[in-house]
Amino acid sequence: MLNHIIIQALKDSDNYNSDGTINWNFVESDLWNHSVSSLYSKEEKVNAIENFPKSLIPSVKRGK
Repeated sequence: MLNHIIIQALKDSDNYNSDGTINWNFVESDLWNHSVSSLYSKEEKVNAIENFPKSLIPSVKRGK
């Protein structure tokens, strides 16, 4: 489920810097503020961000 939340956040173009790189602080914020976030421990959420597989990062078209 945590990977699913991260993938959702990565599909949001607002979570990218102007140079196209991921703003992981914004993605992490989305994870922590998600409605099911309270079901997971701090350690689980930190681990999910730190070990998120690069192969799961979706391609996002940014209009910037």
